[in-house]
Amino acid sequence: MVDVYGLGPAGSSFIITYAKLHKGAEIYAYDLSIDKTGRPRSICAGGLGWLALNKIVRVLPEVEYALQKSVQTWVKGFEYIGGKRVYIDRSDISLPNLGVVVDRQMFDMELAKIALNYVNADKPTGGTKIYATGFTGAPRLPPGDVEVLLQYWVETKDVSDTLRLAYKKEYTASGYYWEFPEAKKGVVKVGAGMSLEEMRSKGVTLHKVIEKYMALTGTTGKIVGVAGATLPLTKWRRECTYRGDGIYIGTAGCFVNPATGAGIKLAILSGVAMASGNKNLFKECVREVNKFYRVKKVVVHSPQWAVDKVFDTAKAVGKMGLADFVGKLVMG
Repeated sequence: MVDVYGLGPAGSSFIITYAKLHKGAEIYAYDLSIDKTGRPRSICAGGLGWLALNKIVRVLPEVEYALQKSVQTWVKGFEYIGGKRVYIDRSDISLPNLGVVVDRQMFDMELAKIALNYVNADKPTGGTKIYATGFTGAPRLPPGDVEVLLQYWVETKDVSDTLRLAYKKEYTASGYYWEFPEAKKGVVKVGAGMSLEEMRSKGVTLHKVIEKYMALTGTTGKIVGVAGATLPLTKWRRECTYRGDGIYIGTAGCFVNPATGAGIKLAILSGVAMASGNKNLFKECVREVNKFYRVKKVVVHSPQWAVDKVFDTAKAVGKMGLADFVGKLVMG
């Protein structure tokens, strides 16, 4: 018997995997991902690189259906804007594209529909509690490991198939700015993040930070949606997942890429790993979180020119693994 709280990618992946392995098991689910206004409580740029796509479909084939329903853009170009501009287009990569941008709410809903087919209890069973509810604030984290995010949905006529990332240390030393196109909707998801520690020390708001970055990139349009969230961009520790009141997976269990904030892949993998008891897959999730936590620390303490050099070098390398590089670094 299990009670699952949260029907995002982590919760749905847990339910689907658990139900297939434990025929007839009692499963209760409660969706905490929608607030009273009907909007998702958390935000996500919705990027998935080639490596992430292949991995999640391999471990949970049902994901493919949700992807088919929710893909908004096949990303075919990437631009980095920092101390210099670096543009990577289709001529620089060996694959037809870098990955996809999905409508995150639609993706979650389609995967949840599949999961709900396996839910057979209309009230809590009293069994193991699985929390997949987003960042809960526990365990207590230092302000430098808590990222505050803000995202706009900007309606514009100029929606391309290019993903943009900007990083100016004087704007956001601990985070970055993104533009993820949703071509089918005619909007660009524009957002930025920075640590709670930096926000407090600078006394700035993310609204002002995004305004600076939009001026830098030249992005204009009508803002048709706004959402904010906090993420635990920290190294994994046991108390992230195993707590006295239950087991925490996905963002709730600190399974988020600390360097980029990407969470779809790790949410699904942690859900499948916990439901199936796959220790190797679980350890893979932990290793990825901790590895990119170290990457985040290096970036924060590196000068602007060094960060620029990473992307400049990637452009010079050309087709030799460039799509995988960008996918890992930016899209999860």
